Amino acid sequence: MTSKIKPTNSIALVPLQKSLKKEKRENQRIYDLFVQKSFKMQINQSAQVTIPLPKLGLQRQKPFPGTCAELLKEISGTMHRTMDHLDYDGLKPFLKMSDEMEKGKNIEEWRIDSRGEESTRASTCSGQSHIILKNLKEKHGIVGEFAVVWEDRFHDFDHAAVIIECKDGYVLLDPRFNPNTRIFSIPFECEVAFEHFSIKAGKKGVFSPFSPLLTLKYHGPEEKQLEITTMIENGDDIVMKHYMTESVTSFIPIVIYQKDGKPFKDIKIFPSLGKIVLKNHITNDKLSISFEAIRKGGFSAVAEFMGSDFHIDIQTACDELQKFIFHHEKIMKVFNQSLH
Repeated sequence: MTSKIKPTNSIALVPLQKSLKKEKRENQRIYDLFVQKSFKMQINQSAQVTIPLPKLGLQRQKPFPGTCAELLKEISGTMHRTMDHLDYDGLKPFLKMSDEMEKGKNIEEWRIDSRGEESTRASTCSGQSHIILKNLKEKHGIVGEFAVVWEDRFHDFDHAAVIIECKDGYVLLDPRFNPNTRIFSIPFECEVAFEHFSIKAGKKGVFSPFSPLLTLKYHGPEEKQLEITTMIENGDDIVMKHYMTESVTSFIPIVIYQKDGKPFKDIKIFPSLGKIVLKNHITNDKLSISFEAIRKGGFSAVAEFMGSDFHIDIQTACDELQKFIFHHEKIMKVFNQSLH
């Protein structure tokens, strides 16, 4: 992937040398904007779940002692092997929600993060980021930072990734299934241009959660700017609840990808329609099965469809489907979605 680097001084940041008092005022100002613009919003007017406010206070990790190039030489193989052996499993946060319901917790106490999924073979972007962090620490003794992504500061966090600060810049490890869009190295205060987007890095040693370490700009008919930051203690919880609000109204996927990042096979769960759809993207074969049919023993069709192609094992996938279908009506009521 070709890139072009140019220096930039256009990012508004809170540098380390600012007084703590001034930094605190700036954090509070932007936090108030979050409250006003975004995180006060409920999923819909009568839903029981709300996307929480960000909790501040998570400390930055110590930078990697070498350069970005030295870091990438050490960890690139681990990053690719990690993602190459994972599937996407959108059911994971809904299963955590089911666990919270079974424990009798109040909705306000529910923490739908991705902790504890580090040993799984399938997860969401949030869970995959935790898996990457675990592998970096265990295999290389390198401590990265859980990062959250949001659009123009005034939208909910909707993606997760990993950032590592080095001597000369930031390394972004993005849990994508396309190997060409996983690893990015951006020098401090520079912008690197790629085919359809560019990434701009902030200054060294940013210590404010509302000053982005990286800013990603998509170019094209619909230009979009994303900001990537760390230090949000409940960032994974926010990302997952944002994802759940959208997927519960459309579909929840379990996907195995090809090496180039394109889907191979997927299981799409349609909560509002009470059915799942199995699709092979190579042959274009498709099979629809109702929740009722699965309750009556339709797992054999799922098992046959999965075969040995998925990284998540057949028993785990079927257990997850069974648990979701068992709690289906309760989950839909929590999100105030009607059943068709």
